[in-house]
Amino acid sequence: MKLVRTILVMLVAVALLLGTSTFTAFAAEGPGSNPATAMYIDNVAHSIPGKSMQYYRFEYAGDNSTIQLNLVNGVRGNVAFNVYTPEQINESTWWLLPPIGRGTAPSCYQPANPDRDPICSPFASDLVWVGKFYTPGTYYVEVQNLSEQPQNFTLEIRGISVRLCPVSAQLCPPMKLIPNS
Repeated sequence: MKLVRTILVMLVAVALLLGTSTFTAFAAEGPGSNPATAMYIDNVAHSIPGKSMQYYRFEYAGDNSTIQLNLVNGVRGNVAFNVYTPEQINESTWWLLPPIGRGTAPSCYQPANPDRDPICSPFASDLVWVGKFYTPGTYYVEVQNLSEQPQNFTLEIRGISVRLCPVSAQLCPPMKLIPNS
């Protein structure tokens, strides 16, 4: 019985040590390494390490107005993105949930004459997501680097009811409207 108790105490001690070191490592990761440290989208270029993810956020009024996210040149790069609602991120197992949206390549317009090349918009090489919600709150974008090498990317957002803040801001100042283009 004494041996069993000793083994149990040792197992609990190991579990506590592992749990503490895992939590410390998770908390010590840099800004944007998880939704709790997500940076505000700022429409400027960033870099992401190989085979990693970075999280960004934006505030939305929940008035069912259109939101558009563009990952500039995402079709040509090895960078992708997913969109999550506040409700999804608030779930304890949010990482198991499918995103509410993903960046996808827009299709080009096919002209009536098949001998002509397709007519593509200037954003044809971007990954794009367009959506709208009735729920106000903080929405999240997970940017994924699918390659082994670091990648540069620019994540842009547009919408009349989207509020952006500087990356360094802890609290978001009053709403700054971002017009649709």
